[in-house]
Amino acid sequence: MQFRSQTDSEVIPNLINRAYEERDDLDGTERLTEAVRRAAARLRGSFALAVLHREHPDTLIAVRQMSPLVVGLGDGETFSPAMCRRFSTRRSASCS
Repeated sequence: MQFRSQTDSEVIPNLINRAYEERDDLDGTERLTEAVRRAAARLRGSFALAVLHREHPDTLIAVRQMSPLVVGLGDGETFSPAMCRRFSTRRSASCS
């Protein structure tokens, strides 16, 4: 499989999309979950991913390998800080 990209943030969605298209035998979020699982299995090193898909707007799939992953759920909102050392429940808090 070959992609033309300069960043891993472009390659990973392409891996997920390719795996998603290949698994048309599955339905709904099962298809997306399997696609993320297959793509993550091909990755090396440390990573944390939170995946959303336009066809599954109420689904968040998260996967990590040797990296922390934090997801915060609020009233009508979801938070997933990237590259944070701390995660605060205060709405106005920022990562530093």
